[in-house]
Amino acid sequence: MDKIIRVTGEGVVSVPPDTICVSLSIRELDPSYAKSLAAVDEKVMLLKKCLAKVGVDEKNIVTQDFRISQRIDRVYQELTKKYKDKFLGFETTHLLEVRFDYDTKMLGEVVNQISKADIEPRLNISFEVKKGEDEIKGKALKMAVEKAERDAKVLSEAARVKLGDILSINHSFSEVRVSRPAPAMMEKMCYEEAAIGSASLGSINVDDIKFNATVTIDWEIEK
Repeated sequence: MDKIIRVTGEGVVSVPPDTICVSLSIRELDPSYAKSLAAVDEKVMLLKKCLAKVGVDEKNIVTQDFRISQRIDRVYQELTKKYKDKFLGFETTHLLEVRFDYDTKMLGEVVNQISKADIEPRLNISFEVKKGEDEIKGKALKMAVEKAERDAKVLSEAARVKLGDILSINHSFSEVRVSRPAPAMMEKMCYEEAAIGSASLGSINVDDIKFNATVTIDWEIEK
């Protein structure tokens, strides 16, 4: 069996976010399949109209998931002492994402428009890096390799052995993103309360996005 030195290096690059993503989940439950579908479609059209008022292009409002399913509840019956399925209706779920350049003032206007519309979606806000992503990952990867090489040299010198050829390299990436739910949208609020909550989004301070590269390198120990 060949003698090897295995070293893992890590590289981390922190970058300010350049993109804001607002995810919205619109749901409607109705005994009628057609009415459930129509109700969601109506809210999506209303959403697009509201966001157009603050300059959001319709092409930046994209569907991530769309599904219609039956909602069944298990109901315990005292008379028979058994559970029975109860049909609650058809649930239509439309998951959309709205992306725009990083601008917290714009974010406040977007959430404000959603608050004023009769939509009441489940809402989540995330902050991302989209510009130069490959270059950033490359920088993190280079840092990880350089760290592994330095550590391998220290180990080989301490052990009084000589590094040979590289036998294998394995690497992985992870990205730590920042996200937050918008509490104002989790339950119905009056317009004044929603407007106050969304206006405060314009002054938020968001952490940098961290790109983490991990590299494991096996060096042969020369005989």
